[in-house]
Amino acid sequence: MNLYSRIIGEGEPLVILHGLFGMSDNWLTIGNRLVEHGFSVHLLDLRNHGRSPHADTHRYPDMCEDLLSYLDQHHLEKAGIIGHSMGGKLAMVFGLLEPEKITRLVVVDIAPSAYQSAENSDHRAIIRALKQTNPAAHASRGSIRKELAERIGDQSMALFLSKSIQREQASGTFGWKFNLRYWKSSSTISISAWKNCQSMRPAR
Repeated sequence: MNLYSRIIGEGEPLVILHGLFGMSDNWLTIGNRLVEHGFSVHLLDLRNHGRSPHADTHRYPDMCEDLLSYLDQHHLEKAGIIGHSMGGKLAMVFGLLEPEKITRLVVVDIAPSAYQSAENSDHRAIIRALKQTNPAAHASRGSIRKELAERIGDQSMALFLSKSIQREQASGTFGWKFNLRYWKSSSTISISAWKNCQSMRPAR
């Protein structure tokens, strides 16, 4: 899979992995600050997010394969990795499967453990709200954001999610960048899981 990325700066390569429902743009401000410290920052869109392709799986070992392919495509023998939330767990699994590829590792806002029902419930509620909100029925991004806020009950989260609204080229209507067809409630469990992640292998 060819992941979309935004590359800024020159110097030591540093790859930033966003969290669930996020995208590369979320880290652009911090990326620019890191450039000032001599890094070439690679801001990735992970599979099923942003401008990267959709896939039928969203398992950490498969995302590790995506990351390994990305490093190969950009001729990066090693790189530092910063991962936030889902991206942080991906970074940890990648460190277990491909330790020789990492020069430094920063994990933000997540631990190497299985998260239980509270987080999964939040994820399910957001996915349900996204599926219930039909962007194509709206004339503006603002009205989509308003409906999301009403469904979720969180203005800040609605604003965050609305960054993943796009214009569909074929129809000209609004749509989601997320791969909602795959993100059933069961997928949030695999995203929150940790046990035996290091023993899993990509689905080639």
